[in-house]
Amino acid sequence: MQKGKDKILANNGKPIMTRRRRQLFISALNVTAHPHPEGIYEQLLIALLDTEVFVRGSERAMVVSAQKWENSDLFWGSLFIYTELQKDGAWFNQISKGEATLDELKRIEIPDNLKPNLKQMRYVFDTKRHILYFESRNQDRQHFSPYIIGGVFSKLFKAAQHKLRSDIDINVTVLPEKDAVDKIFNIDIIKKIIIRLKTPNPDDVTSDAAKILERLDAIGAGTQDITYTKARDADSLKPDEELKAVAEVASKNGFVKATGRTVDGQWRSASTKEYPAAYGVFIGDAESAVDAILLFAQTRDIG
Repeated sequence: MQKGKDKILANNGKPIMTRRRRQLFISALNVTAHPHPEGIYEQLLIALLDTEVFVRGSERAMVVSAQKWENSDLFWGSLFIYTELQKDGAWFNQISKGEATLDELKRIEIPDNLKPNLKQMRYVFDTKRHILYFESRNQDRQHFSPYIIGGVFSKLFKAAQHKLRSDIDINVTVLPEKDAVDKIFNIDIIKKIIIRLKTPNPDDVTSDAAKILERLDAIGAGTQDITYTKARDADSLKPDEELKAVAEVASKNGFVKATGRTVDGQWRSASTKEYPAAYGVFIGDAESAVDAILLFAQTRDIG
């Protein structure tokens, strides 16, 4: 990876011109597979290549490349999002201000392999930590909603899973901001807490995740829903350290939601889904977007 200089220096060492610094924003997905055989994430990534999935409306998406970065567990590539034209549907003629005629439609010649409105989103997948980093805003200022991208990769990984083996369960969670749990528990009067907990990955290093995984495996569960409701005579729910620890695991493997009221009586609701992590990264003239994401994946801990 090459790093571009921010400034050009004159002979006396003083800056004479500042180059434009391009910025992108990076978000991330936690991808978990159960069972967890060796090499499963690399296998899933390769298997999902060239698979087209629905995004929303007439938008479709496809990952077309997955290249390994030197001697590492990192793979990088691009997700392409484009529009699937419905040629057989009704078309609008802006000149006649009405529906296009059959003769007009016959003159439309667009090859089936060409798709308009292309957007390219770069990604880096750490197959060891099972975290997929991606541009939630690229250097061209195109935005990619973390939850839409999370849904796209969930469909892609599940399509790949069906190609490999039928007994693997794949979950994809958008990683929230590090203080997301603290933010949702910051409601003055908490009346209800809902925790949706999907099975953590077996190699998650925290003791809390390990305990939860052991418990879920013991009872044969893949998902656990926990609901706490304030007692009638209690002022508020008061999350203790144990509850917060479970909530932290769930924020990366599901979600946490709290509802209640402020001290002046206004209703409040907050969820970890409202706080997807997004980190701004500047890239120099001699550095690519992929370089910036690769460096981020190797040096920043957002999982």
